[in-house]
Amino acid sequence: MSCTVNIKYQKLNISCFILSTTHSYWTVATGIHDRGHIYRSQVHNVRNVIVHTGYSSRSNHNDIALIKLDKPLDLTDSTTKAACLPNKYEDFDGLVCTVTGWGALHTDGPGTRLLNEVDVPIMDSNRCKYYLGNVIYGSNICAGYNQGGRDACQGDSGGPLVCKKDSVYKITGVVSWGYGCAKRHAPGVYTRVSSFIDWINTNKARHP
Repeated sequence: MSCTVNIKYQKLNISCFILSTTHSYWTVATGIHDRGHIYRSQVHNVRNVIVHTGYSSRSNHNDIALIKLDKPLDLTDSTTKAACLPNKYEDFDGLVCTVTGWGALHTDGPGTRLLNEVDVPIMDSNRCKYYLGNVIYGSNICAGYNQGGRDACQGDSGGPLVCKKDSVYKITGVVSWGYGCAKRHAPGVYTRVSSFIDWINTNKARHP
């Protein structure tokens, strides 16, 4: 099983690859909590960026990208934790999961200096489509409360949604988009990682 480390806008695996979204900007750094204190040793060089050829900027469909670093990461640092890739089409409905990032704390707000996290429940796809309409695809996963109140926000795009399932932490989603932040009947929309396992493995093999 391939495992990953989750940081600011990406997730890192034990080879040289980062999983992010196509519309994010790609700066890779590990072990950061305070954006006011970033050291050169924490920033990693990017060799290549592989974006999904089916990505649509209009609908955010297939909003996923792989970023290859120029060398493997050192995962022995206690500030960098690992999460595993899910199985193909694995289901996480009903679980309460964690999203992290340095994004805004409210709609149109500024980004934050310190890393934040929030727990949100995975929402049934049919309910999400009922709230948001046909902009939700099978390759999306939604998370949030019916009444709102907790959510990812602007500046969190490309960040990880991690679920603990059967005692294993798995990268379930990548922050993609939403209507505002934490609004009633407007859950956050994520790229469903389990829908892209073949794409991830194929492109890792093509870019050894």
